Amino acid sequence: MAIRKLGLLAPICGMAIVAGSSVDYLYAQVNTIRPAEPIVSAARFVPQQAVMAVSFSPDRKTWSQLDRFHTPNTKKLFNRAIASSQTSIFPKYDFERDIQPWLGNVTFAVFPNTSMASKNEGSSESNFLFVIEVKDINNASKFIEEETVNNSGKVSPKEEYQGFKIVQIDYENGKPFIYTFVDKYLVFAEQEVLLKKAIDTYKSKVSLASAIAKDNLDLKNPVFWLYMPNLPGFIEQFSSSYADLPAESLTALNSIESINLGIGIDSDGIRLKASTKLKPKSIYLNVFKPS
Repeated sequence: MAIRKLGLLAPICGMAIVAGSSVDYLYAQVNTIRPAEPIVSAARFVPQQAVMAVSFSPDRKTWSQLDRFHTPNTKKLFNRAIASSQTSIFPKYDFERDIQPWLGNVTFAVFPNTSMASKNEGSSESNFLFVIEVKDINNASKFIEEETVNNSGKVSPKEEYQGFKIVQIDYENGKPFIYTFVDKYLVFAEQEVLLKKAIDTYKSKVSLASAIAKDNLDLKNPVFWLYMPNLPGFIEQFSSSYADLPAESLTALNSIESINLGIGIDSDGIRLKASTKLKPKSIYLNVFKPS
């Protein structure tokens, strides 16, 4: 999918990466949080049909832990790369003034192309749902309005749904941007049916959140997290060669129930933790032992 067709998706995805790694905001204080809290909170919007959910943190104190591992040369290169990223992703904005003050954790989920679409909204592409923690709704709204003008977007307010105002922004050569603010979150998707499903999920409290909370990786200072509640479904959705996989490979894939992976930064360096849950009748239960 070309960047020019993403509309507001491109800058919002890019801003979290730049925000998280910006060395202009380095703090000396160690920030230790329970990783499940921000992840589970955003996952309350994610329906259980998701085949993958990803979350990354722009928390300044968390990323500041990288500073202790830099040499003078690597720090110089790192600063230069971040400055270049800010200029390329946000050429019309002052990142520190316009974006950093309101941006929180960014979470997005991927759904099969048939799981949310109605008969009239069918699509050959997968469906994406974004949930962004917002520290200042007024500043976030201002950013969206300015981006809409800069990209010649056409605003089409929708009827309220479950008490929340839904707005659609259409672009001449891009994907529609359909969003709403729910409490302290900006929730948006390319399909209205998926956005409404996210609101329903949040209201019903039946989401991926409970499964994620039970499988806490207990990482300090997490910066990235990935959860696949349905690995075979994800590979089948995104791999054109899924049907051609050998029988042994398909058996192995279908034996996996979920994969949970996280990356954090602590006093020893960058740490990665992962856990894989096998299905109850998996032939591999007696092969792989807990480690």
